[in-house]
Amino acid sequence: MKKTIVILAALALAAAAASAGRNSGGRAELSFPGATDAGRGVMKDAYLDVRVELAAMPQVNAVHIDLKYDPAGLEFVGWTDGDLYGDPLVLGPFDRTEKGVVDVTVASLDGPRNGSGAGVGIARFKVRDPARSGVSISSLQTADGSWEVDTQIDLDRGVGTAPRTTGLIGNTPNPFNPTTVIRYRLSEAASVTLQVIDVSGRVVRTLVDGARPAGESEVVWNGRNDAGQIVSSGVYFSRLLTNGESSIRKMALIR
Repeated sequence: MKKTIVILAALALAAAAASAGRNSGGRAELSFPGATDAGRGVMKDAYLDVRVELAAMPQVNAVHIDLKYDPAGLEFVGWTDGDLYGDPLVLGPFDRTEKGVVDVTVASLDGPRNGSGAGVGIARFKVRDPARSGVSISSLQTADGSWEVDTQIDLDRGVGTAPRTTGLIGNTPNPFNPTTVIRYRLSEAASVTLQVIDVSGRVVRTLVDGARPAGESEVVWNGRNDAGQIVSSGVYFSRLLTNGESSIRKMALIR
């Protein structure tokens, strides 16, 4: 138990750099159960559930996660453990409102588990401003079966393992009015063009056009075109162009 507490403390303080543990090629992803249903996770005073999931992590003894949010748009309500461990040891969650970060550490008392596809837990927020209700992963650390600490993601410090895939992650909130946050990932540094297009394929707004580093990034679209004019309600698409390939996601602007 003493060793477990020490590891939990080390994870909570965050590893300084990536190591070569069993989970060094893994990643974490967020999903938003029910967020696209009318009145859930979009409307003011509704609740937004954010599920933290692991992928490509074969041997997980402990996980530390930092979730970044905008305190002006969201209020942290609570945390529910996922199916990664049956009866985990949990440190937190700690809501650091002044920094807009919720951090929690979850560890196994019965040995490592296969984390691929498993849920670490669900963070619940109350929506105060739907236009500022985006949630993202700020940092993630894991410990493998030998309690070797692996830093998978640390967007704030610029360390960690780059994602294996390139493409759009999506936008939150969706539907939105008038602002949404579009997130994408790059498996390697590349020249990127991120655009908003309408149903006819016409470019409404170019949000990114240039070289970007590997990892996950996000950009805000404020519902205006390249001329600064407010666009009308309707269906739009975010389009990511890089290395001769494109990725497209549907968005709904409701004014």
